[in-house]
Amino acid sequence: MSWNSFKASGLPRLSGTGLDFSIHQIFARRRSSDDLQEARFGIGNALTFIGISSAIGFGSHAISAADGLSSLGIACAVGSFINMAIAVLPLRGGSGGCTE
Repeated sequence: MSWNSFKASGLPRLSGTGLDFSIHQIFARRRSSDDLQEARFGIGNALTFIGISSAIGFGSHAISAADGLSSLGIACAVGSFINMAIAVLPLRGGSGGCTE
C-alpha cells in the first residue's frame, strides 16, 4: 500500500494513544509500588481491552470500498495494536524500564 493523506491523518491519533497508554501504565505501576501483579490486573487488562477493541474498530474499515478509508483503517488498526503491545508488555514481567 502506498502512503496517502488518509494515513497521515491517523498519525496524530496513534501518537496520542501511544502516549496515553504509556502514561496510564507508568502511573499504575507507581500506584502499586511497582507490584506487577496488581498493575497487570488493574491497568493491564484495561489497556489490552482498549487496544484490541480500537484495532477491531479501525480494522473494520479495511473492507471499505474507498481506498483512502481502507488504508486508514489498516494503518490505525496495526498502530493501535502496536501501541497496546508496547504499553502492556512491560506489565507481563521483568523491569520494563521502571527501575526506580
